[in-house]
Amino acid sequence: MGVTYALTTDQFQWGECLTAAAVGAAAGALIGSGVGAIQGVAMIATGGAAVASITPIAATIAIGAGTGMAASGGGYMVGNAVTGESFDTTDLLITSGVGAIEGGVSAIPGVGIGGRIAASGIAGVVESALSDRAHGRDVDLRQAAFSGGIGLAAGVAGEVFRARVDLAVRKYVSPGLSLGPPVPEVNMIGAAVSKLNSYQELTRQATRTAQYRAIRVTIRTAARDTLFEAGQHALEHYWR
Repeated sequence: MGVTYALTTDQFQWGECLTAAAVGAAAGALIGSGVGAIQGVAMIATGGAAVASITPIAATIAIGAGTGMAASGGGYMVGNAVTGESFDTTDLLITSGVGAIEGGVSAIPGVGIGGRIAASGIAGVVESALSDRAHGRDVDLRQAAFSGGIGLAAGVAGEVFRARVDLAVRKYVSPGLSLGPPVPEVNMIGAAVSKLNSYQELTRQATRTAQYRAIRVTIRTAARDTLFEAGQHALEHYWR
């Protein structure tokens, strides 16, 4: 993020660069925590099915939030370079924060396509309104509405990318978990070995599922937020 700032700004300032780098560090912390939690599934799957099922969900949300923060912040700076707009620290923080929330919400299992697209549209409206208020302006309802429309369009585009990921990596995750036939309890050593193998297979399946979900979230969120920022900058440039 610091390098992106340096390459896109028209007037380098260390304070702005450090702010961009801090946003990148926060995004990296969220993504890194999520990846680490997914890797930790192997250690906790045999300790409790409930914990093992909750951890990948939280990890996926963290990855979605981090990806949204990084993609929104990076897209904001690249958009500035394309349209000739000046860097604004407040707008970067608002954009990155809204992107993180939208990315995290959209990564929650159970939020369907309609919910994710709606969240994208709401994020567009909120970002526009917050920017107006933070700069002491009255909220421009027309611009907020257009921003929401761009968010909806970016959300649809993100779902298209997500569908493409599904087609590309569908074979990566098995459709179901199979623990094999019941283990006879005559041979206790054999039963223990079989049960351990079953746990290991469950662990592998859970890890692959979490990784697959994270891949889908990452690509969808990155595509959505990048396209949203490009559209938002085009709208603001036209508005002026």
